[in-house]
Amino acid sequence: MNRARATGNASTVLDTWCDRGRGDHVAVECEDRSWTYARLLDEVCAVARGLLDLGLRRGDRVLLLLDDGPEFHAVFLGALRVGLVPVPGNPALGADDHRHLLVDSGAKVVVEPATYAALAVDQTYVDPVDVDGPGFLLYSSGSTGRPKGVVHRHRDLTSTAETFGAHVLEVNADDRMFCTSKMFHAYGLGNNLIFPLWFGGTAVILPGRRDLPGILDTIAARRPTLLASVPSVYRALLAVPGARDLSSVRRATSAGEALPPAVFADWAARGLELLDGIGSTELLATFCSNRPGQVRPGTSGVPVPGFQVRLVADGVEVEGAGAGVLQVAGDTAFTHYWNRPPRTESWVSTGDLYARDDDGYYTFQGRADDVFKISGQWVSPVDIEDVLAAHPGVRESAVVGVPDATGLTRVVAYVVPSASTDDLIAQLRDWVRPRLRHHQYPRTIEVVPDLPRTPTGKVQRFRLREQGRS
Repeated sequence: MNRARATGNASTVLDTWCDRGRGDHVAVECEDRSWTYARLLDEVCAVARGLLDLGLRRGDRVLLLLDDGPEFHAVFLGALRVGLVPVPGNPALGADDHRHLLVDSGAKVVVEPATYAALAVDQTYVDPVDVDGPGFLLYSSGSTGRPKGVVHRHRDLTSTAETFGAHVLEVNADDRMFCTSKMFHAYGLGNNLIFPLWFGGTAVILPGRRDLPGILDTIAARRPTLLASVPSVYRALLAVPGARDLSSVRRATSAGEALPPAVFADWAARGLELLDGIGSTELLATFCSNRPGQVRPGTSGVPVPGFQVRLVADGVEVEGAGAGVLQVAGDTAFTHYWNRPPRTESWVSTGDLYARDDDGYYTFQGRADDVFKISGQWVSPVDIEDVLAAHPGVRESAVVGVPDATGLTRVVAYVVPSASTDDLIAQLRDWVRPRLRHHQYPRTIEVVPDLPRTPTGKVQRFRLREQGRS
């Protein structure tokens, strides 16, 4: 009997593989530790029993403050198994951020590394419960402010595997998947937990803080076949000295923000085609992506089977080629934001401005709330950032609109240099003049060591706007 379908409980994906004779296959490989599917199922049952012994009842939230590793898999799936609601959090955040997650989610229990051993004691088999109501909470990345709890169902995990996992990654049971993003984020959860387990493969985990040489060393030593990362990491990896053997990777994906064409070209020259796409915490999956052999650098590709994508401008759907706010519908969509009313619309607005060409490829134009007017004309920060990034002295940049003392908006550019140079600002002023329209010129250019980012790598433009006002 396929218990996953009988109960709808996502944790029974482990039962299914054990029933099919893959219990001895490695499910999670974390440095020198390997847990098979049978071992992981035992640990999931132990955690599930341990949580119930604490007096938790169905629907109670469990805050996970765990680094990536097999223990994360066990607690996440163990909570799901008995109808509890796991809430992954970033263990590296400070006390104030953890307090926000705890209070906002109303979690009854916090699971940390020190408490895991006491929780996972009795590995007696635990029957999975039938599921209804919330499955798990993921908090948004906080690129625009305080993170919000995004509520997903058990079935969203399966739908994610059946869409992007099946149609773009084409995951199979021989695959070894490695993702540089942490599992408290939707992108990391999908690539480090959902895709490998749902297809009977192996998750390759690198714990600890992000270490660029360590990422390349892990690929060379652990031989993953599928690689997932974000543009800022792909860009930074290019500068790591020393050659590594990356030939095991058959498919590599990028998400989180738009992948610069120059970064795509540099990796293509090294023999790796990066498939850029767009997803969100609200959709759980990547819903628009480039495909192998059909990549158009600088675009987010085309809709993934299982999703509907449309553009809306001034409240009207855009037909054919055009631009507007990107909206998405699909089976992986969240039910509601925690502590807020349920959604009533089938379409989810991403808040991203996109352009669609005649062939149906989508290109990121900026956040709808990041676009601003100068002299009555709309300015997209992305257009200016692309010009700045093309200068050899610029590693990355971010552009925001900031009101001046008179209340008029001015263009402010923050650039991270690729090398030390005393006259970079003067060079950039000369560089942008023939390449931008007059109303797009940055009135202020500041050289900074780094851009403020969320833990998932997205630029926090609201912090740059605050800096520009100070």
